[in-house]
Amino acid sequence: MATSASLPEAWFFAVLILAGLSVGSLGLSLLGRLLGRNWVTPMDDELRPAALLIPLVAVLALPLAFGGFHSWVDARPLSGVSPRLGEWFEEDLILLRSLGYFMLWSAIAWIMGQTERHRWSALGLMLLGPTVGLAGFDWVLAREPFWWSTLFGFAFAVSQLPAALALAFLANALQRERVGRLHDRSLTSALLTLALVTLWLWFTQYLTAFTGNLPAEAAWYEARMEGTRWIPLGVAAATLGGAILLLVQRHRGRWAVLGASALILVQHLLHIGWLLRPAGTPELGLLDLLALILLGGAWGLAWLLLMRRHDARAQSGRSGSS
Repeated sequence: MATSASLPEAWFFAVLILAGLSVGSLGLSLLGRLLGRNWVTPMDDELRPAALLIPLVAVLALPLAFGGFHSWVDARPLSGVSPRLGEWFEEDLILLRSLGYFMLWSAIAWIMGQTERHRWSALGLMLLGPTVGLAGFDWVLAREPFWWSTLFGFAFAVSQLPAALALAFLANALQRERVGRLHDRSLTSALLTLALVTLWLWFTQYLTAFTGNLPAEAAWYEARMEGTRWIPLGVAAATLGGAILLLVQRHRGRWAVLGASALILVQHLLHIGWLLRPAGTPELGLLDLLALILLGGAWGLAWLLLMRRHDARAQSGRSGSS
């Protein structure tokens, strides 16, 4: 068993986290527009700039395309399914589809900044959801392509949303922006709902694998529970449960919401790391943390600059209209 993570594995972990935050922010922005943007408006200054960073994430992922990606893609065919389906996980096809994902998501984010029409938001959301789910197949199941689950892609796509909203909450608080009570309640309720849905989706899939007589899926989970590998999953579940307990309080204060947001981000990091590391590969370690700090620092700096630019445009627009 490997004892330390390789640089490509640590790099990929960081890229996947950043891609999820950007794509999750894009999904929340599109949902907010379809719902009239009333509940997501206070976080627009955080969500829209994060969505516009999808091309940057694609650039950060380029080293994986030129080398290292093949080191952990399992070329063995899927068991119990059509051999043609097993061809889905060929490395060249994964790289080609990944390029298509980033191009499509970048285009949606750009169009989102050019128009406010609901029909474009609906079309963008219709394209975003399935492609994020397919990306989950390509980037996670490719490590051990022994089974196929439609629920996995949906759960992977949905789980990016609470992480993105939690990060927006924390960034909003650091900037000391004032959020109205009605908006605050709506956003907190949205964060709670997304956290509950995420927990339900992943638990349902785990339960189905062991109670539905699905040996391939059960083996996939068991490979991630060997030795001490259950600890990150247990901590992730505990932090998500703690976040939910903070959010369900009737008279929750702002600090409780911020604490819940931090717990949701911790859960997201641990869970993604657990999904990416099957048996025979190292658990999350120092190299993963360093890669996340390095790439996350570049992403965060660009995010900060875009947020300031977006805020300046918003203020100039308000002054011009007045």
